[in-house]
Amino acid sequence: TQTPMVGDGPATLDQLAGVQYQWSVMTAAGPPPQADAVDKVIKASGWKNVLGLADVLSIDQETLAVVEQNAPANGYTFTKMADTFGLDQQDFQPILNKIMEQINNLNPDAIVLYVNPLAFPPLYSGLRGLSVTIPVLAGTACAHPAIFAMGPQAVEGAFVMDSGGIVNPQALPDSWAVKSVQVDFSQAYMAKYNEPPDFFAAAGADMVTVIVAAMNEAGGADDKAKVQQALINLTDLPTLEGLVTFTPDATSMGIHGQMVEWQVKNGQFELVGTIN
Repeated sequence: TQTPMVGDGPATLDQLAGVQYQWSVMTAAGPPPQADAVDKVIKASGWKNVLGLADVLSIDQETLAVVEQNAPANGYTFTKMADTFGLDQQDFQPILNKIMEQINNLNPDAIVLYVNPLAFPPLYSGLRGLSVTIPVLAGTACAHPAIFAMGPQAVEGAFVMDSGGIVNPQALPDSWAVKSVQVDFSQAYMAKYNEPPDFFAAAGADMVTVIVAAMNEAGGADDKAKVQQALINLTDLPTLEGLVTFTPDATSMGIHGQMVEWQVKNGQFELVGTIN
């Protein structure tokens, strides 16, 4: 049986370029909008020589690969390190040694660490402990309370990307298209769980939002073909990660922008600006 399905993703570059599924969609922002956001931060910050490192996740590897590919045309140098590490990495000293080798060779004016939220604190605090003072930008996975696992001071001053802005929606401008949805969800989540929502909570809620919207558009859940058609034609649906849009030719990624930049200050995510 064919059944409409919503997944989170994010899609790989091959999935985005390949034949698009017609009975399933993925919501999360893939490498192109994330790379576009990194590029905009680099240019807005005036960085001209940037070093990047990603963990093994496809979204992290491919995002920085796109940034590196486009860097010459965008007016700066971006060096993506060939080194990487898995999600089970616990000893980060070897990784820090590799980063320091590149810093000494390239003398970058900023570093981008597209890594998971548990890897970021030891890397960031390790670099600061080695007297590296240049700005460090973390990937979207680090917009998560887990980056405070070693204490707020371990990540003080770090810049962090975010898909949608769910870690602190109250700080977003009133013109932000999905602010009211995010604030309502954040308040309800806090009331129930006594902690702020993270991107996992947002992604789970968004999958439900998307399939419910498709069923409502179809007039109910009974006619699966109608739900499927509604699903792959949703346009500008407000979700916690941003506005979701699909077409029959593009079902692998619903979020096409709505990236946010934060800076960690005193254990809080403070808004630097909205990006794309």
